[in-house]
Amino acid sequence: MLLVVQNDPRVPAGRLLSALPTAVVVQAHAGEPLPPLAALRGCVVLGGAMSCMDDGAFPHLKAVRQLLAAGLRQGLPLLGICLGGQLLAQVLGAPVVRQRYGECGLQPLSCRPAAAQDALFSLLPAEFNAFCWHHDSFDLPTGASWLASSATCPVQAFRYGNSWALQFHPEVTPAIVRLWCHQLAADPLAAASLARDFARQSARHGLCFAPLLRGFGQQRVEQAA
Repeated sequence: MLLVVQNDPRVPAGRLLSALPTAVVVQAHAGEPLPPLAALRGCVVLGGAMSCMDDGAFPHLKAVRQLLAAGLRQGLPLLGICLGGQLLAQVLGAPVVRQRYGECGLQPLSCRPAAAQDALFSLLPAEFNAFCWHHDSFDLPTGASWLASSATCPVQAFRYGNSWALQFHPEVTPAIVRLWCHQLAADPLAAASLARDFARQSARHGLCFAPLLRGFGQQRVEQAA
């Protein structure tokens, strides 16, 4: 099974469903149990509006963290997106800091030198725009490869063994961005402008990240089968 863990009802799988058509989505935020590690060929952990330090309010985060730790020990292909990446960084012992390097909207990102040798990030251009919506941020874990950065947020992505953490959102669609802007943004006018901007560039955004998402599902997971 290729598992997608959803941590927040407002942060669905989006374009992952077309890039990974056999994936099974588990609504961890709603109390759905996570499958045993032995049943998995790979796992994607999605984002969420909560912090990765908010176990008290969101007790399912502990189980997600435990799944990631077990997956790391077994070399299971893992992909953490935004909150998912922060949880992965936590498990690897790297600091995740509240209210640091926050970004909202399309941001220009640059691949780091290590990206050229990476199975997934070598599929991206050297410079690309990615949709970001985060307030917290992770540091680079010891032993990890630094894959991407932006002017605001130095560590946008890393790889550790057979796992990848992204601070940005390759999976979003215009509908997801509109939902976030409507429910989460403090400035409605700025949010509406952000949503329109992403809608104009959504097709290009999707084409940019389709190879990365398919690459995770097809290349890395097949190697672990």
